[in-house]
Parts: sequence; structure tokens; C-alpha cells
Amino acid sequence: MTRARNFPKFDAAGVFTRYNLNNVLGLAFRSSVCSKNAAFIAQEHGAFRTADLAAHELGHVLGAVNDGEINTCPNNGFIMGSLRNMMDEKIAERFRSFSPCSQSEISYHLGIVNSYPNNCLLTTYDTIWQKEMTERLKELIGSFR
Repeated sequence: MTRARNFPKFDAAGVFTRYNLNNVLGLAFRSSVCSKNAAFIAQEHGAFRTADLAAHELGHVLGAVNDGEINTCPNNGFIMGSLRNMMDEKIAERFRSFSPCSQSEISYHLGIVNSYPNNCLLTTYDTIWQKEMTERLKELIGSFR
């Protein structure tokens, strides 16, 4: 049984959980921005690690693949790298940056999105959800009313 939800319009959405995702830190629909599948889920690990995971998964939504898998960029140091625990001074300089490969992949996909007649990234939606969202953001993540 599928239950439809009346979510507000969004360009991309993220969900954060403390549940174990079976040894996966996050999942995303790649190149999905401006589609109904433009979403990711990231396992919550504390503020800084969660922010890193969110940036990585949002990179997938924007069109980037993991560095070092099907591109020539190293898989350590950059946001889309899978080896983010190995740190030295040179890697630390680029730790919060997308690699040249990821920048190219994201630019390519955003070029496609920009060709859409109704590019969601250029659209502002006035909805009744804005006030409710502002109120919800004041609550603790994971709390229920």
C-alpha cells in the first residue's frame, strides 16, 4: 500500500537518521535535483561528520560520483572521496572542497537542469509550509508532537 504525502515543493531534500543504515553512511539519488527523487538520507554522527555526509550526499543529488570510482580524481580528501578519515596537511586544505572531477560533473548536470523550461533552482515557491517549517526547525531532530 502506497500512501501519498502532500510535501511542499523542493529542489532537493535531506533526511537525517540515527538508525543504522547497514554499514552505509548515506544514500542519494544521483543527478536527481529538480525531480521528485531529489533526496538523500544520511546517518547522523554528530554535527561535523553529519555535515560532511550531507555535503557528500547532496553532491550525488547534484550529479557527482564518488571520487576515484569512475573518474580520475583521488578518492581521499575531497567531499566526494570515500577515504575521509586519512588526514594530512595537504588533504586538510581540500577537505571541504569538491574535486575538479566533481566540479565538472556537477557543472555538467546543472547545465542540463538549466536547460529545463521550469528550472527549479531559479524558482521561488511561496507556500503555507514556510511558517510551519520555521516552527518545526525550532524542535529537536527526531522529536514528535
